[in-house]
Amino acid sequence: MPSRSPVLFTFAAVLGAIVLWLAPCSPRAEPPAATARAAVGAPQPAPPSVLAPELARDTTVERRELPPRVDAAEQPQPAAPRNEAPHLAGSVELHLEVTDSHGGPLDAVVSASLSRSHRVEHFTERDGAPWLPKHPELVWGEPFKSEAAGVMGHMRGSVEARPPANSGGPHVVPLDTLFARALEKSNLTTKLQPLPLELMVARVGFERPHHYGLVLAIDPSELRPERPLVLHASLQLPTSCEVTGRVRAPAGERTHLRAALFAWDGVEPGPVALAMVSAHDEQGSFGLELGCTSAHVVVLFADGLRPHSRILPTGFSGDLGLVVLERGESISGRADLDGAGVRALVRAEFARPGVGALRPLVGGWVRWTPAGFEWDRLSTSTDAEGAFEFGGLAQARYAVALGGVSGAYSSDAGAREFDAPARGLVLSPSLCRVRLQLFLEGVPAADSSFEILDHGPSGAVQASRRTDSNGEAVLWLDPSRAVKVRFWLGASEGSKPVGLERTVECSALGSAAPVRVDF
Repeated sequence: MPSRSPVLFTFAAVLGAIVLWLAPCSPRAEPPAATARAAVGAPQPAPPSVLAPELARDTTVERRELPPRVDAAEQPQPAAPRNEAPHLAGSVELHLEVTDSHGGPLDAVVSASLSRSHRVEHFTERDGAPWLPKHPELVWGEPFKSEAAGVMGHMRGSVEARPPANSGGPHVVPLDTLFARALEKSNLTTKLQPLPLELMVARVGFERPHHYGLVLAIDPSELRPERPLVLHASLQLPTSCEVTGRVRAPAGERTHLRAALFAWDGVEPGPVALAMVSAHDEQGSFGLELGCTSAHVVVLFADGLRPHSRILPTGFSGDLGLVVLERGESISGRADLDGAGVRALVRAEFARPGVGALRPLVGGWVRWTPAGFEWDRLSTSTDAEGAFEFGGLAQARYAVALGGVSGAYSSDAGAREFDAPARGLVLSPSLCRVRLQLFLEGVPAADSSFEILDHGPSGAVQASRRTDSNGEAVLWLDPSRAVKVRFWLGASEGSKPVGLERTVECSALGSAAPVRVDF
């Protein structure tokens, strides 16, 4: 027996070494709380190089890394509470006084939208109050010139002021919708909430609106369901010169009356109208703002009536009173083709225009003469019987031409001169009647498509036609030049037609000259 003890001791030692080697790979038992705190609080001593077999079975050695030390300044801060979509306990109104440079009330339309230049989300807090860092000079509740000109009228969510109860009352602008939208975007925790607005003030009867900004500070806790929260502001439009007046048509005339403003350099008007307005009520009232440092020309006009012009000197500001437009002279007649009235486009313009400036207006072009603007380059369409009429003309000589005749293929049928007034005119275009006969391999090409291609002095004309059951078609062409005709032949189901061009000429006016085209 004594001889076996060394063997047993050796076996026990080997077994202990195996257990020690397998111990880190076995599942770890959860250390007691005291052990965990010690592991975090101080570094653990290194494990002994040899452990007794009994200790190896009952002990688990655990290593832990210390958590990284985080600076307090770098710790994430909780986000400021965000206002949820609020349910307003009451309504908010802006009472805006709009006056002129002398303090008198103005008849205007006021619209308000959330500002794009001073967004709610750009505000921050300073000393417990809203603050806009990009605009530290901002004064709450005082209007300022806005940079949103040209954008305001198309912004979403705009509201319009109700008209004043009387001529001297304020414009009442409801702000409930805009304030609710502003609160949804605000991250402020302060008591006061900013409401940045863009205001567009358009004087009734005037073309150009004025744009202003306005930032209000609102306390939502002051809202009451029984009465609106009223905020007051006043706005004085800048000093400017203006021309006002009334324009009417002669008795029995119903037409759209307008006023246009041009710059005046002492010789002729500017190239384009600076502003243009319509008479906005039954009295024909209009108004145009002027620059006080330059001269202008105002023209009152309507379709079919003679324009009325007035030169306004530098610094002019006043009322023109009532202006009744004149009927002027007229030119009327009928477009005739082969003895019958025909639909056509008729043009009229000064036969001897001189050197006056030509300027565009609604309904045509006007030319400046020493006496003022007169209609020039007018166009009208005839009725089914070929009748036409031009009104509102000066006592001058006009060139009248048929620019397009139904069923005829000529971009310009020639012009004739007449002294206004002129009535009962018969305009017969100088056209040649062609009887086209189309044959395909000796057989009449019935129901075949073709196009007319004409390039005359007034532009290009292109029209589509078809031959009849006998392969024939009647064309009215300009005898002064050849006209191209493009035929589409060989079309069948599932195939594309082939285009072939021919030149067709005719020199006998009014005759039915036969023209045969063979393919």
